[in-house]
Amino acid sequence: MTTVLNCALNCILLENSFAFIVDVNETNTTANSKVEVGQLKIGHLKYLIWNQRKAIQQSPNDYDLMNLWKIDISKFKSDITEEQIKTEGEQLDPCV
Repeated sequence: MTTVLNCALNCILLENSFAFIVDVNETNTTANSKVEVGQLKIGHLKYLIWNQRKAIQQSPNDYDLMNLWKIDISKFKSDITEEQIKTEGEQLDPCV
C-alpha cells in the first residue's frame, strides 16, 4: 500500500536545538490504531513526533511527557530562545 503524505512538521527540540521532520500522512499509525489526518488530535501528533524522535535519537519513554509548542519562526531574525517560544508561541493542548 502506498503512503500519501499530507504535510510535514518541522520539529526542533528545546533541550539541544536538534531539528527533524515528521511526516503526517493521510492515514497515520499511532500507539493503538490508524488515524485519518482529519481526525488527528494533539495527543496523536505527540505520538508521531515522539516516535520519529525515538528512531533518530534517545527520547523519553513516554510521549505524554512531551510539550508541543506552535510558533511562527519567520517572525525571528536569529536563534529562538526557549523564553521566546514560551512568550510568543502557543502551547498545544493534548485534549484538543
